[in-house]
Amino acid sequence: MNFDDVGVVILAAGKGTRMKSDTAKVLHKVARKAMIVHVAERALEIAPDNVYIVVGHQAERVKDEVSRFHKVRFAYQKQLLGTGDAVRSAIPGLDPGIKDVLVLCGDVPLIREKTLRELVDTHKKKRFRHYGSCHKGQ
Repeated sequence: MNFDDVGVVILAAGKGTRMKSDTAKVLHKVARKAMIVHVAERALEIAPDNVYIVVGHQAERVKDEVSRFHKVRFAYQKQLLGTGDAVRSAIPGLDPGIKDVLVLCGDVPLIREKTLRELVDTHKKKRFRHYGSCHKGQ
């Protein structure tokens, strides 16, 4: 299936206060890389030219870390008003050819490309207006 019209928005603006750390949650390392870098890698596998990361808390640190490894675009969430607002902050920067948007959390470093492809394939085949999924025990 063609994914040229798919954009991926990765949410990485939050503080991650439950982690009780001064470091933004998405910058914590898993297998020697920040969680957000793992998520960006998976996103780039399905949408190599259309990955947008929403930053807010410690925005420059997050941007610097991701940019060391990958070329993606960034959107800035000025006020941390939640998930919907974070997605809304990325919408103006999406390429005009984007028809479908996959929204990912920046703290899911174990997400697999296969899972993302299946999710987008199902969405495109069924032409759902909105489609969400939670996977247990990937």
